[in-house]
Amino acid sequence: MSPDSAVGPGDFNVVFYHKCWEMIKIDVLDEVKDFLGGTLLLLSFMATSIALILKVKSISRWTDFQPISLCNTSNKILTKLLSERLKSLLPSLIYRNQTGFVPTRQNDDNVLLLQEIMHSIGDNKRD
Repeated sequence: MSPDSAVGPGDFNVVFYHKCWEMIKIDVLDEVKDFLGGTLLLLSFMATSIALILKVKSISRWTDFQPISLCNTSNKILTKLLSERLKSLLPSLIYRNQTGFVPTRQNDDNVLLLQEIMHSIGDNKRD
Protein backbone atom coordinates (compact mmCIF):
# COMPACT_ATOMS: atom_id res chain seq x y z
CA MET A 1 0.00 0.00 0.00
CA SER A 2 1.19 3.44 -0.78
CA PRO A 3 2.17 5.42 2.34
CA ASP A 4 0.48 8.51 0.97
CA SER A 5 -2.84 6.88 0.11
CA ALA A 6 -5.96 8.63 1.33
CA VAL A 7 -7.38 7.58 4.66
CA GLY A 8 -10.92 6.47 5.25
CA PRO A 9 -13.39 7.88 7.74
CA GLY A 10 -11.99 8.04 11.28
CA ASP A 11 -8.87 6.15 10.30
CA PHE A 12 -5.09 6.36 10.39
CA ASN A 13 -2.89 6.42 7.30
CA VAL A 14 -0.49 3.70 6.19
CA VAL A 15 2.51 5.55 7.68
CA PHE A 16 0.92 5.21 11.14
CA TYR A 17 0.55 1.46 10.68
CA HIS A 18 4.19 1.14 9.57
CA LYS A 19 5.61 3.24 12.39
CA CYS A 20 3.40 1.85 15.16
CA TRP A 21 3.15 -1.76 13.97
CA GLU A 22 4.90 -3.22 17.02
CA MET A 23 2.33 -1.57 19.31
CA ILE A 24 -0.80 -2.34 17.28
CA LYS A 25 -0.03 -5.62 15.51
CA ILE A 26 -1.61 -7.85 18.16
CA ASP A 27 -4.89 -5.90 17.99
CA VAL A 28 -4.92 -5.87 14.18
CA LEU A 29 -4.05 -9.57 13.92
CA ASP A 30 -6.68 -10.46 16.55
CA GLU A 31 -9.29 -8.58 14.53
CA VAL A 32 -8.28 -10.45 11.37
CA LYS A 33 -8.30 -13.83 13.18
CA ASP A 34 -11.75 -13.09 14.62
CA PHE A 35 -13.05 -12.22 11.15
CA LEU A 36 -11.58 -15.38 9.62
CA GLY A 37 -13.17 -17.33 12.49
CA GLY A 38 -16.63 -16.02 11.60
CA THR A 39 -16.98 -12.96 13.85
CA LEU A 40 -18.67 -10.03 12.16
CA LEU A 41 -16.59 -6.89 11.80
CA LEU A 42 -17.64 -3.62 13.38
CA LEU A 43 -19.41 -1.29 10.98
CA SER A 44 -16.70 1.30 11.57
CA PHE A 45 -14.12 -1.20 10.30
CA MET A 46 -15.94 -1.43 6.98
CA ALA A 47 -16.89 2.27 6.73
CA THR A 48 -16.11 3.85 3.38
CA SER A 49 -16.57 7.40 2.17
CA ILE A 50 -17.11 8.32 -1.45
CA ALA A 51 -15.53 11.56 -2.66
CA LEU A 52 -16.33 13.18 -5.98
CA ILE A 53 -13.32 14.83 -7.61
CA LEU A 54 -14.06 17.37 -10.32
CA LYS A 55 -12.56 16.35 -13.69
CA VAL A 56 -13.40 19.53 -15.61
CA LYS A 57 -13.74 23.23 -14.79
CA SER A 58 -17.47 23.56 -15.41
CA ILE A 59 -19.96 20.99 -14.21
CA SER A 60 -22.75 19.95 -16.55
CA ARG A 61 -23.07 16.19 -16.02
CA TRP A 62 -22.38 13.58 -13.35
CA THR A 63 -19.67 12.21 -15.61
CA ASP A 64 -17.73 15.41 -14.93
CA PHE A 65 -16.83 13.91 -11.56
CA GLN A 66 -14.35 11.14 -10.78
CA PRO A 67 -15.61 9.13 -7.79
CA ILE A 68 -13.04 7.69 -5.40
CA SER A 69 -13.68 5.54 -2.37
CA LEU A 70 -11.86 6.17 0.88
CA CYS A 71 -11.66 2.90 2.82
CA ASN A 72 -10.22 2.39 6.27
CA THR A 73 -6.61 1.23 6.24
CA SER A 74 -7.62 -1.75 8.40
CA ASN A 75 -10.13 -2.68 5.73
CA LYS A 76 -7.43 -2.37 3.05
CA ILE A 77 -5.09 -4.63 5.06
CA LEU A 78 -7.80 -7.29 5.44
CA THR A 79 -8.75 -7.05 1.76
CA LYS A 80 -5.12 -7.39 0.68
CA LEU A 81 -4.64 -10.39 2.98
CA LEU A 82 -7.75 -12.12 1.65
CA SER A 83 -6.88 -11.45 -1.99
CA GLU A 84 -3.36 -12.83 -1.51
CA ARG A 85 -4.71 -15.97 0.18
CA LEU A 86 -7.36 -16.48 -2.49
CA LYS A 87 -4.87 -16.04 -5.33
CA SER A 88 -3.46 -19.52 -4.79
CA LEU A 89 -6.94 -21.08 -4.49
CA LEU A 90 -8.59 -19.46 -7.51
CA PRO A 91 -7.19 -21.84 -10.15
CA SER A 92 -8.84 -24.78 -8.37
CA LEU A 93 -12.13 -22.91 -7.77
CA ILE A 94 -12.59 -21.45 -11.25
CA TYR A 95 -13.36 -23.77 -14.16
CA ARG A 96 -10.30 -24.30 -16.37
CA ASN A 97 -11.87 -22.61 -19.42
CA GLN A 98 -12.51 -19.41 -17.45
CA THR A 99 -9.57 -17.06 -17.95
CA GLY A 100 -10.64 -14.13 -15.77
CA PHE A 101 -9.05 -13.67 -12.34
CA VAL A 102 -6.44 -16.39 -12.92
CA PRO A 103 -3.12 -14.78 -13.87
CA THR A 104 -1.64 -17.93 -15.42
CA ARG A 105 -4.53 -18.34 -17.86
CA GLN A 106 -4.84 -16.40 -21.08
CA ASN A 107 -7.65 -15.71 -23.53
CA ASP A 108 -5.49 -17.28 -26.25
CA ASP A 109 -6.07 -20.65 -24.58
CA ASN A 110 -9.82 -20.31 -25.20
CA VAL A 111 -9.24 -19.24 -28.81
CA LEU A 112 -7.25 -22.43 -29.39
CA LEU A 113 -9.96 -24.48 -27.70
CA LEU A 114 -12.62 -22.85 -29.90
CA GLN A 115 -10.57 -23.61 -33.03
CA GLU A 116 -10.28 -27.25 -31.97
CA ILE A 117 -14.04 -27.44 -31.36
CA MET A 118 -14.81 -25.86 -34.74
CA HIS A 119 -12.39 -28.25 -36.45
CA SER A 120 -14.02 -31.20 -34.68
CA ILE A 121 -17.51 -30.03 -35.71
CA GLY A 122 -16.31 -29.72 -39.31
CA ASP A 123 -14.90 -33.25 -39.22
CA ASN A 124 -18.16 -34.63 -37.80
CA LYS A 125 -20.24 -32.95 -40.54
CA ARG A 126 -18.12 -34.60 -43.24
CA ASP A 127 -18.69 -38.06 -41.77
